Amino acid sequence: MKKLALLSLAALVSFGAMAQKSLVKEVERKAKANPNYEAILEAITPAFTNPETANSPEPHYLAGKAGFDEFDELYKQQMLGQAADEYVMAKSLLGGYNQFMLAFPLDSLPDEKGKVKPKYSDKMAQQIGAHYADFNRAAAGFWGAKEFGNAYDAWEVMINMPNVPAYKKHIPQVFPDTIMQSVITNQATAAYLSGDKKKALNKFLVAARMCEPDKQAYDYALSCAVELNEPETILAICEEAVPLFGNEDSTYLLQIIQQNINKSDYDEAVRRIDQAIAVNPNNATLYRTKGYIYEYQENNDKAAELYSKAIEVNPAYAEAIFDLVRVQYNQAGAQEDAATGAEYQKVRRENEPKYAKMKEMLGQAKAYAADDDDLDYKIDQMMELVKYKLGEE
Repeated sequence: MKKLALLSLAALVSFGAMAQKSLVKEVERKAKANPNYEAILEAITPAFTNPETANSPEPHYLAGKAGFDEFDELYKQQMLGQAADEYVMAKSLLGGYNQFMLAFPLDSLPDEKGKVKPKYSDKMAQQIGAHYADFNRAAAGFWGAKEFGNAYDAWEVMINMPNVPAYKKHIPQVFPDTIMQSVITNQATAAYLSGDKKKALNKFLVAARMCEPDKQAYDYALSCAVELNEPETILAICEEAVPLFGNEDSTYLLQIIQQNINKSDYDEAVRRIDQAIAVNPNNATLYRTKGYIYEYQENNDKAAELYSKAIEVNPAYAEAIFDLVRVQYNQAGAQEDAATGAEYQKVRRENEPKYAKMKEMLGQAKAYAADDDDLDYKIDQMMELVKYKLGEE
């Protein structure tokens, strides 16, 4: 009885193995007749985990090949003027690639004799390399469907492909760096839109440094670093960008200065501003920024002097006008707070012409700040304070 039971068990195990192998063969026949990636993937999935086929590359190879074959069929339809869904094409191509990635390590496992005899690796490498440019198309298909994470992944496949010798020899023609710079910028944007700002930052920096330095990519990288609140990265990006674009855009230098201010390193901040002013003495923003540093250190006289210089350079500089009025208002208020009795009335009378001038300046600033709602609100608030001092509120 025990012997019969053991024989029966062996027969059942053998039948299970045969059933799984039969499933693989049946799916292979279906894939040849109709390479529908999702249908083939669903049909072959049980073979991924069954002990008899889990370590075989064949199930993943068949699923991956179905993905590439479906892409090719849909592409042929388009070449014949027929409609084909770009999103389906994208899913098939990237899905096929991902299945090949699962098949490669299994295809390199040693056999019973300890020898490694890959059966599918060359075929997969050839198919991947031949579709080099198609991954750019797949990324666009995912982008159109707002699947930005998948768009990023599709571009990543294409970007890395020339670095893999097994693929590179099958690539018809590698895109030049001038095109790849735009591709990587798009990939970085996809990462940002998918919510992965760290990936976006790293990719924008790659794009920024390719070929000719790309100012837009530096700007995007800087924006990501600011959103991620990475002070050291902000400094590194700006230090790199200042020699390249500092003469045309003061943003990078101002960010460096801001980081110095954040660290309370005011001497270094002023030193960097003075260096910039020596090169570009007509940049009103630099004078205003320097004034802000002195105001922060409660040196209002020096701050007012610098805000006035900024206005001299740019008479329509609404922010500097507002800053100057704010400092002058605080100076006048400090004088009044320090006075007592009859002296207070004297100081108030002496300050009235100053408040009248402040009112006039705020009117000018409001006209110049027509497109800045936040600044416009601040000006209105300051105007109420000044009018109160003049007895108009």
